[in-house]
Amino acid sequence: MQRKIYLFISVLAFILLLVYSNDLIILLTGSQFDRVVEVSHISIHETEGELLYNVENAIANQDIFHSVEIQGWAFTPNQSYKADTEFNLLLISNDRTYKIDAVVVERIDLKSLFKENNAIGIQHGFISTFTPLKIHDGYYQLWLHFRQCENDYFVDTKLRMEKTLKNLEPITQTLYKNYGMI
Repeated sequence: MQRKIYLFISVLAFILLLVYSNDLIILLTGSQFDRVVEVSHISIHETEGELLYNVENAIANQDIFHSVEIQGWAFTPNQSYKADTEFNLLLISNDRTYKIDAVVVERIDLKSLFKENNAIGIQHGFISTFTPLKIHDGYYQLWLHFRQCENDYFVDTKLRMEKTLKNLEPITQTLYKNYGMI
């Protein structure tokens, strides 16, 4: 009888380990992918000022974390990169908002591509790799939050994403027209 109890506890522990393995790995490793924070109150207003931006890639990886990599760039003409510049991504649905940290990266190519806009400096790129495991299922709009010199810029990137089970993937314009997300 005692052996059956140990066997039952072992099987139950194994099943729980399988079910929560991704969360345990993230917790134990302090993973760099854990950049997602649900926020309740954030004042979002589309920016009127001049901001040039582009979201170049939104890739759903097929790894253990189902990680998503989003990269792009943004800058305000005639302003250089400042030490306090930061990028964040916002995933916004009808009832939830998630803030995702992004890392500033050097984009030397922008200086030559945007000579007429006077792209000063090279610190205008961003990249964020995160796991969507903590994000609830649903349809989301991707917004870019760019802060420089106490100026906040919020931009609807027009990229829509769908979270189902463990995956977060970009969806086509045809699909989100059907769901009223334009």
